[in-house]
Amino acid sequence: MDPAIQALLKRLQGDYEAVMAADNPARAAREWAGRMRQELMGPSWTAGPAADGERPAMSAQAVQLLDELQAIERNGFWTPDSLVVFRAAAGRLL
Repeated sequence: MDPAIQALLKRLQGDYEAVMAADNPARAAREWAGRMRQELMGPSWTAGPAADGERPAMSAQAVQLLDELQAIERNGFWTPDSLVVFRAAAGRLL
């Protein structure tokens, strides 16, 4: 099992609760999606070390999760329920 996916799944429940508790859950969900996108493109989701001067390749899991983020966005907008859909997609990667 991928430890990054396991950690993400554990954290997503807390993220969902924080979004639901926000004054504007829809805005909080959109902001969460932006942070998640940045995280998935960050160093903890790389496929390995980069060549000199190059950005490391994203892991296959990060690519799949980014695809899921984009699919949700194509449906129009982020809601707190979108986090549930995203968590289910992450769970399928285990």
